Amino acid sequence: TLNHASGQGWAQLLLAQCCLALGSPDEAARHFQAALDAFTTLQELEGQAEALGGLGAVHVAQGSFGRALEAYLRAQGLQASFGHQQGEARVLLALASLHAQLEDFTQAAACLERAAALAQALESRLLAAEVLLESGALYLARHQPQ
Repeated sequence: TLNHASGQGWAQLLLAQCCLALGSPDEAARHFQAALDAFTTLQELEGQAEALGGLGAVHVAQGSFGRALEAYLRAQGLQASFGHQQGEARVLLALASLHAQLEDFTQAAACLERAAALAQALESRLLAAEVLLESGALYLARHQPQ
């Protein structure tokens, strides 16, 4: 049934997050991809966005920054398409971190500005604090001695 298939997708997502947290990015990638496939078949946008965000994190862990950027951008687009501002802000934070790693500080700052605007719109102190932490990390990355 539809609910069963959706449940399997969310279970795959949870397994993937556990694998990533335990330092097994290859196994996490398999579970995130299985979740993405399930959610794509079901046309469940929220699940697709979560799976893509997870794949982005896996690609960062594996050093595949181009693939990470692609996954994060797709996740952000999906989050924005169905108006999930908190989810979009979290993807923007991940994008900011990735752009900082790639030393694209202008793009990183733009992502943080958009995330800050979303945090303000949501009146979320937690999200605002995360933006401030990422802003501090960006400042340090931009100004560290070479």
